[in-house]
Amino acid sequence: MYGVLFEILRNYIELTFGTSIWDSAVEVVNGHPLEIHVRQNYSTKLLTKIITALCDFIGLPEEDIYYEFGIKSVDYLTNNGFRNSFRVLGKNYIDFLQNVNELHEYLRFSYPKLKAPDIKITSINHNVITLDYSTIREEFSHYLRSQLIYIAKLYFDLDVSAKLTDKRKRAASHIYTFKLYNKGLSWIELLEKDNQLNKNISLLDLSIHLPEKQFLGMLPFHLILTKDMTVKRVGTGFLCLRNDLQGRKFTTCFQISKPKTDPTFDGIYASRFTTFEIILLNETTSKRRTAMNVSGVDEKCRFKGEMIYVEEWQMMLFMGAPVIRDAKQLYEKKLRISDLNMFDSSRDIIFQGEQQSDEVMKLYENQRHKAKQMEKSMLQLEKIRKVTDDLLYQCIPRTVARKIRNGTPAIETIQTFDEVTICFTKVVDFAAKCMHIGVEQVIELLNKMYSLYDALTENHKVYK
Repeated sequence: MYGVLFEILRNYIELTFGTSIWDSAVEVVNGHPLEIHVRQNYSTKLLTKIITALCDFIGLPEEDIYYEFGIKSVDYLTNNGFRNSFRVLGKNYIDFLQNVNELHEYLRFSYPKLKAPDIKITSINHNVITLDYSTIREEFSHYLRSQLIYIAKLYFDLDVSAKLTDKRKRAASHIYTFKLYNKGLSWIELLEKDNQLNKNISLLDLSIHLPEKQFLGMLPFHLILTKDMTVKRVGTGFLCLRNDLQGRKFTTCFQISKPKTDPTFDGIYASRFTTFEIILLNETTSKRRTAMNVSGVDEKCRFKGEMIYVEEWQMMLFMGAPVIRDAKQLYEKKLRISDLNMFDSSRDIIFQGEQQSDEVMKLYENQRHKAKQMEKSMLQLEKIRKVTDDLLYQCIPRTVARKIRNGTPAIETIQTFDEVTICFTKVVDFAAKCMHIGVEQVIELLNKMYSLYDALTENHKVYK
């Protein structure tokens, strides 16, 4: 878990309940102040323990803290460059939910070790949307619940309520089922309102039919799956890679990388609103999986696209494109430009990747060198900062020092106390002593004296 979540939580607690509450909770859990770096990885358990300690100090249930924490996370992302990303994820709220996993993929560029959850709509009817939230973190259900409600209001002006109806565990993932209700139009009415095609349907000549063979011929990387998960038909692009796919079971030839779903017809149907990424297994791996259920894969044979349920066929249609970065990789997979889709950006990506690869590699090496230098500088800065912090905390209370660092005017940190104890110390006959000892001995005496004072003040939590 990245430090950005710790930073969001700390800002929320300090602004709402005061700095001392955060410091006290961290002290109980961590034993010492927590230095937060937004791009550093921290233990999830550390965050959940801090929240538990905060609840003890504040007197609120944990679900209330997680709920507000979720809202503050949306505000943080909105105010730090992600506003447009939220806006373009969908023309309506349902589109947004169907594409929100793409935002997690985008966040991986900034946070490469991100362990993103999986969010998918499993059903939509007039009154309710059923949504599954899969995550390795057990405690974050109310964190998401608040975001589902808040984003609906903030970006789509909808009054939505979210109810947690089920919780189950599958392997290392915790799966939560939510029911979403809209207090305005029904969900189906909302979809029809935003569907511009319905308004202009009279302009279309629906009597025109495109032959199946011609239509599928435009999709080199398509699959048609029957209800028993047999590969009924295969696009020419797949056949260039493997010519034995047709008629075989899907699970012996492919592995579903995304989303997290069972490789069954019902599992794919339930996740059909989500972008799919499938991996084509090589023939050796397929035989080994069939015989021994071993899950080795060729990571380079990835295909990204969507699964569409064709009601007239009662089959599932996959339409996608290979995830290939440049001409070299295309050649290695025994594909050619002519094998790729003409109607998307697949061909452009190959050519642009080839032209830019050399330049990108130079920039990458240069950036990596600068990153190493910056990392060294940051470590040095961190050491210096720790020393200055230790000195500062010996002079004034931690809470006051942090406020001043965050830009609070010093005059606003002043507090009044009815009674205080002040101790003044003096070395008796210091000037006379200095006349009889050398400079080095004077310095040594002062060092010992101040070290003793520092130890006493730190032990008794007073300031000098």
